[in-house]
Amino acid sequence: RDLHSFPTRRSSDLASSDEALLIADPNFANIYVTTYTNGLVTQETWIDSATSYLRKRKDYTYSNGKIATIRIRIYSTNDGTTLDIDFTETLAYDVNGMISGSSTTRVNYP
Repeated sequence: RDLHSFPTRRSSDLASSDEALLIADPNFANIYVTTYTNGLVTQETWIDSATSYLRKRKDYTYSNGKIATIRIRIYSTNDGTTLDIDFTETLAYDVNGMISGSSTTRVNYP
């Protein structure tokens, strides 16, 4: 299923392997919101409906209509503001549309 086909979804509707953490932990998030700018997904947000804490956020930037960077931030279950994982992937395209990329990950241990 296309993850971006509806403007809002609950985490229980997600079926991609990328969202396995959400599915594995039923307390992870209950509200899923997608933000669009000029028809492109610019942000995805998961919020715990019981606490209203931000749990996960993906931000996208584009170059020539193609995704240039993806930044994924996962927040602490304790407060929704402490950053536990910060992952950024930078993508590049050649003239044939082939993708190459690099990534950085920062993990905060309690």
